Amino acid sequence: MISPNSLKFRIIGSISIVMLILLLLMIFNNVYAIQVVRGQVFESHKNTLDIYMEQIDDALADVENFLAGMSTLEVDIRTIEKPPRDIDRYLAQYRAEQSLNKSIWGYRSVDGFFIYSKEADVYLDSAQQGVPFLEQQKLKNYVRESGLFESRSSWYTAEIDHEFYLLRTIKVWGTDVGAWLKVKNLVEPLQGKSFSGMNRLFLSLNDGTPLIPQPDFRKLPMDLGINFNNYHFTDVGNNKYMLIVQSSARGSFSLVAMIRDNSILDGLDSLQSLIITISLCVLVILLLLTWTLSKLVISPLNKLRQGMKLLRSGNFNVRLHNEKLCDEFNLVNHTFDDMTGQIQRLKINIYEEKLQKQKAELQYLQLQLNPHFFMNCLGTIHSLAGLNKPLLIQEMSVRLRNYWRYALAGNHLVPLEQEIAHVNNYLDIQRLRFQDHLSFRLHVDDAVLQIPVPPLIIQTFIENAIKHEAVPGKLLIISLDVTVAPFSEVMQISITDSGDGFGTDVLEALRKGSRIGGADERHIGIHNIRQRLALIYGPRAALAFTNEPGAGARIDIELPVYTQEREEVAL
Repeated sequence: MISPNSLKFRIIGSISIVMLILLLLMIFNNVYAIQVVRGQVFESHKNTLDIYMEQIDDALADVENFLAGMSTLEVDIRTIEKPPRDIDRYLAQYRAEQSLNKSIWGYRSVDGFFIYSKEADVYLDSAQQGVPFLEQQKLKNYVRESGLFESRSSWYTAEIDHEFYLLRTIKVWGTDVGAWLKVKNLVEPLQGKSFSGMNRLFLSLNDGTPLIPQPDFRKLPMDLGINFNNYHFTDVGNNKYMLIVQSSARGSFSLVAMIRDNSILDGLDSLQSLIITISLCVLVILLLLTWTLSKLVISPLNKLRQGMKLLRSGNFNVRLHNEKLCDEFNLVNHTFDDMTGQIQRLKINIYEEKLQKQKAELQYLQLQLNPHFFMNCLGTIHSLAGLNKPLLIQEMSVRLRNYWRYALAGNHLVPLEQEIAHVNNYLDIQRLRFQDHLSFRLHVDDAVLQIPVPPLIIQTFIENAIKHEAVPGKLLIISLDVTVAPFSEVMQISITDSGDGFGTDVLEALRKGSRIGGADERHIGIHNIRQRLALIYGPRAALAFTNEPGAGARIDIELPVYTQEREEVAL
């Protein structure tokens, strides 16, 4: 019998304890390895799914941009709805159909375009080569039976003869202009690529209904509209599947990948056997190598780990100075130092590029000027020349010079005093056109004159008031009030006029932040102001549009009093 105090007993006991610990560690390692493998598989396939969904969204966005540009057919569409003569309708239909036929080649992601006027009972379409005529007819019947589409701002699904389609429509007058594609055709190119171990890949509604029929289930038992930042499992038949979901930014549907769990864990059994064998071999020399490993490996690794923690916390100045270590650790330390230096330089470069980009964007918005004012001024000068009034021409020229010098100065912020001086100069120019039919009332606290504001922020709204409300023979009164409440860090700017005020539709659009009119230069003023305020102040600035009771329009602007330009423009 072996004595408990014998060295042999202690060695055997120690080895047994170590073996037990190793066994427990290996069990834990097995469970942990399964979780790690699942997590890595999820991250890898999630990234792939993000790329696939981005490709789909980009393709759908291109189609939306094309549909938005279909306003060029507005005249033909209007003619189709209400033609002066029958021949005019036929010619308009021909031109519209030719336009669709020419455009379809540039958008391979869709199966077809269509134009449908319920009022005129006209349906025009164009489809890709290879789309069966019967399928075109099914879409035609669906569109006709559906009648006028509801106003929708994204792609939506339609089930026709047990197959799902994606449709996108816009209204041009009373006519629907749209695009359609079969969901199956949208996903097949992705399945033809590297399938990356995904057992299934399909589009699904956010309620779990697959848009491509699946052989063994009709609906997933979960809401796909939730945030899938981690993997989820579902049982289908006798198999357990990992679900990976990526929602679309273009509609209420998602791209879903399903991976069998047993395929994820393939190979772990052999890995466990290998770990056990290696552990037994290492155990024999474990005691002899403990001190050596601690000195030559553990200590350098701990230093490397500390350096990585500092790097993860944002300290890019951390460096692992080379010591008398083995060549491998010297290489690791040197590589780590190079990597941290490169990350630091890359972060600085990206930051500087971001600043330059947003500064250029602000300058572009500031120089996005309306040419109509300049053309009107030239017309006024021409009229004054015809009336032989050289003094007024000289005055107009000086005012114009001051106007453009201020507008093109390129400053992101100017003192309020300069903006008001520019407004007065602008009004002097307008008074040469409207004579005594324009009145300006100003109430500004002296304490706010040096507060910085974006240039042209007041003049733009005054210009809009004159452009829309000034009528020869009728006095237009424009009032400007600028105040700062005591102990407040917000400056209030109020601009009112004596005109007819905003129309109901215009006022509603302004309150929602929508652009008024088209995307051309005539309607960029208010949108321009919104973008510039967002770039400079972020959410701290506000715009409000109302109608004064018994008077005209009112615009209220709130700006921070003590503000610094955002980093993007503070170069």
